[in-house]
Amino acid sequence: MSSGGASSGGAVGGVSFVKRAAVLRVKYLVAEIAGLGGRRLTPDLVAPHPLNRNGVRLNGHRCEELFMQVFRKYDPAEASHGAVLIQASPGDSSFVDFHRCAGGDDKIAALTSDQLPYASLGSSHINQVLRNIIGQALVSGCPEATNAEQRLSLALVEAHDFALAEACRLGLVWEVLSYKLALEEKDGIVCIQAALNDPANAMMLVHEMQIINQMSRVCTLERDKAGEVSVQTVRDRLRHEGSALADSAAFLPLLQFVLEQGAGGKHAFVDPLVVFHQLFVNPRSRRLRESHFRVVCQLKYPRLRLVLLKAAYGCPVGCVRDGWID
Repeated sequence: MSSGGASSGGAVGGVSFVKRAAVLRVKYLVAEIAGLGGRRLTPDLVAPHPLNRNGVRLNGHRCEELFMQVFRKYDPAEASHGAVLIQASPGDSSFVDFHRCAGGDDKIAALTSDQLPYASLGSSHINQVLRNIIGQALVSGCPEATNAEQRLSLALVEAHDFALAEACRLGLVWEVLSYKLALEEKDGIVCIQAALNDPANAMMLVHEMQIINQMSRVCTLERDKAGEVSVQTVRDRLRHEGSALADSAAFLPLLQFVLEQGAGGKHAFVDPLVVFHQLFVNPRSRRLRESHFRVVCQLKYPRLRLVLLKAAYGCPVGCVRDGWID
């Protein structure tokens, strides 16, 4: 769903979100590392921000695929490109709480500590790959790097890719932003993530479930604030967050789907689809078009829509062409 990706040409009040993100990164850069090229942090200290990719958790299949891409050809400089994170607020455990409640996925290494002082806004997938190696996550079809149970082994990885193993021990080099960003700048984190993801769309596409989760969050905020959802307000907020979806043909079909599935309401059927997608669907190889979501809205029952969309994601390989599900 490329129409939902971030676009560097989008602007709010005459200032593009890319420019605003650059200003925020300078303003909230932790002073002690300014000009020092960043701070190297071991992978266990960093996990994706709860708003990373609009609240959609990392997909284990995608992390497995990324490991296969970098194994034997890991480039430290490339891995740290776009590595931006934010400090946890003093006394705030929300980063840990978010990841503690994640559903079980053997392809995603779980937290090993009750402390998580940083959350990533960029380079989240490659950092998770490092976490997966340390945490012995499941990877299929790579006997050179896995044990008899098909779990990653740092010792085996090191035998074939010393640079990758060294990164597991030392971590990426991060640009560290102050926790004050989240307190003082409305939508600042979302803006920075949109700018970071924009040039990376060719490799890490903004997929349909990320867009749906973003729109669901926006609709919930609007309903909580105004008691109803204004189409124009939702459109304006998406523009402010740097999403090209606001001005695309996919906007109204997806908005209809999100609203009819009860986003933010007592009987919401958006979240179960998001959880299913992040556990079982590799967004690089299986995507649904906005037309799929428009068509299921012709049905009366939200649960039936949910079942049909799950079935579509599980279709035979022969029904997938260039990543799109027929």
